[in-house]
Amino acid sequence: MTHPLLTEQDIETFQRDGVVLVRGLFKDWVETLRAGVERNISEPGPYASENKKEGESGRFFDDYCNWPRIPEFEQVIHESPAAAVAADLMRSQSVQMFHDRHLYGDAMAH
Repeated sequence: MTHPLLTEQDIETFQRDGVVLVRGLFKDWVETLRAGVERNISEPGPYASENKKEGESGRFFDDYCNWPRIPEFEQVIHESPAAAVAADLMRSQSVQMFHDRHLYGDAMAH
């Protein structure tokens, strides 16, 4: 049975175009993800980088491969509907997490 967030049209669109908007996929996980992002920013991983030039305001933070060490990210991966939705979109029996990517930026004044 297809996940309730999806229609057969969504799956066909994904199969044809490789992308589809899934409204509400993370609606129950926003606060958990927000907490994970805050933890990631305050406790950067080994691949983190700050891309800020001297004298500029604003920020662009980049980090990846953090889900095993950020409990909030791991919880979303294991408990949210993301894996079930991804499997349905790919018409697969299973999915595998490759890696996560966290990008954070705010306005830069010039």
